[in-house]
Amino acid sequence: MPLILGIALRNNLKGVYISYRYAPEPITDILVTTFSRYCSDVDKLRDSVQKRIAAVGLNPFRYSLSEALAIESKVVKDAHADVAVFHGIEILAYSYGNRSEYISNLYNQVYMFKQEQRIIARVYSVISEEIGRVLASMADLIIRFVPANNYQDYVVLVWRRGSKKPVILGSSDIEKCMEELAQYICK
Repeated sequence: MPLILGIALRNNLKGVYISYRYAPEPITDILVTTFSRYCSDVDKLRDSVQKRIAAVGLNPFRYSLSEALAIESKVVKDAHADVAVFHGIEILAYSYGNRSEYISNLYNQVYMFKQEQRIIARVYSVISEEIGRVLASMADLIIRFVPANNYQDYVVLVWRRGSKKPVILGSSDIEKCMEELAQYICK
């Protein structure tokens, strides 16, 4: 999540982060904490994040599927977001029993955002391979974090639509990216 939004900030894009797990404050805190390792002026960093990234927390059990997706769409449009990150979407997927309704509604939303030239990131835990495959089939890019060394480290596998083999990045590669992004964001 911080990497995706960091790239958005680096490219002067406005973003929105909609989470089905966290309230808005922890989302901002996670971003600031992640990049503060590389920044001396944390107040300036927080200000930059708050000005350009809108954070929203949604309770998936409070709304019907169509209401939740309509709220997502409204938040993205109202924020004039170039980049939309949806976090914890597996909770939304599992809270509705009718899989075909979920998939068709999600597909319509993804298609609409693509028509509007928005960059979409859907962040989820793969609890079910079935849902994981469905969500991956709608993606232009898949980024999978894989634990390594007894969960002490990780590697990142990155696929583009149509590619046969993933690009493999180590945790040190990701750290370098985060440091480069932070240097720009913290200016």
